[in-house]
Amino acid sequence: MRVSVAVTFLVETLVRTDGTSVYMLSAASVLIYVSLMIGFLTPFVSIVVCASAAALFIGHSNDILILVSLALNSAALAFLGPGTYSLDSRFFGRRVVVLSSRKSEDDL
Repeated sequence: MRVSVAVTFLVETLVRTDGTSVYMLSAASVLIYVSLMIGFLTPFVSIVVCASAAALFIGHSNDILILVSLALNSAALAFLGPGTYSLDSRFFGRRVVVLSSRKSEDDL
């Protein structure tokens, strides 16, 4: 999912760059792309991608389906987290949620 969001974001931002801030926007897009690919600060970067997709959606009417898909996938990635094979997993550790289905007799 990280790869899908990263590649789609990079392609969409590089295709749509025009004007005087091309180099700055391209550098930021590549930085976000690399961060997502290696899984560094994935939830925060995913929120940035989601906001960027929403801004591109408002600013341009072409490729609506791609921008909506990018926004939804990046929002899902923000909630899911980076995954096992990422720098976030190495730095901050994995989080495992254990759900118990039964109450023990001590809880009653």
